[in-house]
Amino acid sequence: MVEPNPGGRAEARLKTYVINLPDAVRRRRLIEAQLVHFPFLDVEFFTAVRGADLAAEEIDRLADHAHSERHLGRRLTLSEIGCALSHLEIYGLMESAHVAQAMILEDDAIVSGMLHAFFPRLLAAFRSERPRILLLTPCKYMINGGRRVDEDYAIRPMYDASSTTGYMINVAAARILRGALLPLYTVADSWVEIRRSTGMRIETLVPYCIGISYSKNTASTVQATAGTETSRSAPAVHAARVHQRVGGLLRRAARGLFERAFGIKAHRVIF
Repeated sequence: MVEPNPGGRAEARLKTYVINLPDAVRRRRLIEAQLVHFPFLDVEFFTAVRGADLAAEEIDRLADHAHSERHLGRRLTLSEIGCALSHLEIYGLMESAHVAQAMILEDDAIVSGMLHAFFPRLLAAFRSERPRILLLTPCKYMINGGRRVDEDYAIRPMYDASSTTGYMINVAAARILRGALLPLYTVADSWVEIRRSTGMRIETLVPYCIGISYSKNTASTVQATAGTETSRSAPAVHAARVHQRVGGLLRRAARGLFERAFGIKAHRVIF
């Protein structure tokens, strides 16, 4: 368990929820070994919701399958439902415990040691009565707009992102998300959809300070749906794959030109 800092100032500490399944002991130990070095984080481990443990009736009550099929082209998987519910339950905890702002981490997070250097300025820059979400993981962002935290770090408008491994959120945003995302119809890290459906401004820290581990010990527990089998002949499958690759290359080239023209940049992944 991460112990509080006896000598730390209460006003300088940030409530930090870490999502972890009870049987993921190795993952918990890895994240604990990191967080013990950040006494300004008031850490609380949150027992993740396991989608496979939910009754079918509860899933039907909590998830809007028809909306998911329209939005995603499929139903949410059990692990996606569990992941989203874990984050939404934390938002409810923030409201009931009167937590003004918090950091939410998943147990595969890698926390940069640089957080020590700029944390007080980051916390001061984040405080607001308006709904705020600040992503701390790699994503695409707009180079124009936002503000500087210090000479090395800035807060920029998010353009596109797909991770809930580490972010900051205030209670005003938490309240909005609980109302907007229940019943569930999209994945927890669908930040572009969240921005569209709520009108909230979602930002990102540049450079980021929370990395995502790809170790076998900390690989994501959220599983995507399995692919479907095909009965097409081998030449037809090969032709389809070639067409898909060419189409993908053309789409990436067009996207690159668009993003360069409109000042959109991706984080350089460094850890």
